Amino acid sequence: KGVCVQAASLANCALIVEKDLRVGDRVVVRRSGDVIPQVLGPVVGERKPGLKKWAPPTVCPCCATPLVATDRDLVCPNTATCADRLDKQLAVFAEKCLKGSGLGPNSAVALRAGGIITDIPSLWRLNRNNITRLPGWGGKKADKALAALAGALHLLARHTRTAGRHAARAVRGVTWCARAALQAHKLGVGA
Repeated sequence: KGVCVQAASLANCALIVEKDLRVGDRVVVRRSGDVIPQVLGPVVGERKPGLKKWAPPTVCPCCATPLVATDRDLVCPNTATCADRLDKQLAVFAEKCLKGSGLGPNSAVALRAGGIITDIPSLWRLNRNNITRLPGWGGKKADKALAALAGALHLLARHTRTAGRHAARAVRGVTWCARAALQAHKLGVGA
């Protein structure tokens, strides 16, 4: 009884080099349970002559910035303008932090692609007018997304690498104070 494997895990670039896998190789795959199958190595006896050794990429395929090797991955360090990095960050943030708001991963990426936002912090500069420019977005959906963003401002701080739980709470408190001060100013309190 066999299984048709459509995807298998190699985990990282070092394993491809270590196992001497080449483009076009027939490989041995191990499958156990429901876990993603693992490539064990090439069937060297069936390797066709002239198969090229695989070389890891040296530049980001999106923005052409030289890649940086970490202990596990090759990473594009261009967090400011690499569209793929920005889209991934926005999608993960929307999925994890704005669940149920209507502003999901696809919408967040569409907002960036449309030039309405540029990064995660720019989500908090959204307003009803620019959200409703997206296809399928009306006033109610925009209001729901804006309410979710207002309630998730502390998550912006938690998304910052150096901010922990306490710093995130502090940002949330400062934001509340800033809103209260603005409201007081609008009402003429302290003038």
